[in-house]
Amino acid sequence: MSALLETGLFVMDFARRATMGFLQDIEGDAFHRLFCEGGSNAGYIVGQLAYTDDMTLHMLAGKPSIFSEDQQKMFAGGADPAADCSRYPGRDELIAMMVERRETLTAYFKGQSDEDLTTAVEGPLAQFGDTRAKLMTSIAWHEGMHAGQLTVIRRQLDLPRVFG
Repeated sequence: MSALLETGLFVMDFARRATMGFLQDIEGDAFHRLFCEGGSNAGYIVGQLAYTDDMTLHMLAGKPSIFSEDQQKMFAGGADPAADCSRYPGRDELIAMMVERRETLTAYFKGQSDEDLTTAVEGPLAQFGDTRAKLMTSIAWHEGMHAGQLTVIRRQLDLPRVFG
């Protein structure tokens, strides 16, 4: 595996391990609870991360989305998270979607040569990285932003720290 690919996969994996750690113990009603006006909830965060990987696969590899039209509206960037649990798939289903989409996206990147990874990205994704390799770091950064939101939710629930 090239150093370029190894680095990209490392940052994506590190971000995902942090997210999975922060999701520990956020269960039941707390998974969909909004803790502040205009804030997010864990259900939306998980769905948004899965949706982002799904759309990245669609835009880079032409893979069809696994999200229904309603789910796409629910988790697309700019969607308003809702406290109504009935709007969302359940916790286990959302986490399974998030895990599966990342595994599929990781497999896609593993199939790329260094030449592929340094090929220009065009269209809407180019704002997040003008090559596939740079896009991998933006995917990790995006996940880190949402992982930070999960740490706030954990504090609101008086859950223990995951790191440190």
